[in-house]
Amino acid sequence: MHCHHVKPVKIGGKDNYENLIFITLEVHRLIHAIKHETIVKYINKQNYSEKEIAEINKLREIAELPPIQIYFLTNP
Repeated sequence: MHCHHVKPVKIGGKDNYENLIFITLEVHRLIHAIKHETIVKYINKQNYSEKEIAEINKLREIAELPPIQIYFLTNP
């Protein structure tokens, strides 16, 4: 398990309780991943549902990162 800042410190997030959540290592890496190869690697390690990808994308949006798009994973 990893403790994740919902709003990253580098964009103004704090270490307060309301801004921290526990997530798995793989999800943490997906939230912060930028490279297509990294995203595909962690998506393929786990069979994430569309609902789970949507939750990951909510955290990516707060972190000011683009969403993971399912079609993008199969059509680079």
